[in-house]
Amino acid sequence: MMKKIGFVLGLMVCSMQGFAYYANDYVVPKEGFVPRAEIVQALAHAYLNHLYFSDYYQQNMVELDDLVVKSKGDTWAVSHQDRLVMRLRKDNGAVLFIATFETHRVRADVEREGMVFSESLALAIAKIIWLDIYGKEVLEKMPYRLLGKEISGESGKIWFIEGTLPEVKRDGIILSSGGVPYLKVRQRDGAILGVFHDE
Repeated sequence: MMKKIGFVLGLMVCSMQGFAYYANDYVVPKEGFVPRAEIVQALAHAYLNHLYFSDYYQQNMVELDDLVVKSKGDTWAVSHQDRLVMRLRKDNGAVLFIATFETHRVRADVEREGMVFSESLALAIAKIIWLDIYGKEVLEKMPYRLLGKEISGESGKIWFIEGTLPEVKRDGIILSSGGVPYLKVRQRDGAILGVFHDE
């Protein structure tokens, strides 16, 4: 009997998480998603290392501390060795410019698929934003997973990312409690479109 109850509760949790995929509960923080230089630095580090370096060298070629961030009106400018490598919007983190290497294979991927063409980059962006908004407790909601992509009119493809609940077993029944974070990010330019955390 207890196993059946656990199974039914598990189905209910899965169903509730499925609703979150299309939920209207996503919000945008009043100060935007990228209000501070540290967040910009972390995002630029993730983009540059995912897009250009990690596939070839299996390590980060741009160190976080080597990136210099400056505020420019409603955007952030990121430089590396006195060269502008990236510009992002302050409100939603959309990539307005990223330095590309003419012959690099990533250039074609970005032009065809968009700035966030990689699943691993989408997950890295979510982790950076969640850490800033929810703090280190969000690390307990790993592993993160993609719920999927949806085509949404002019916005194009959107990544939907969610955290997961740690499994707790009691008497052979898997129990989970608490909520997880969710985030949606536009594939074309990396714009963060909303975030929320269920209970």
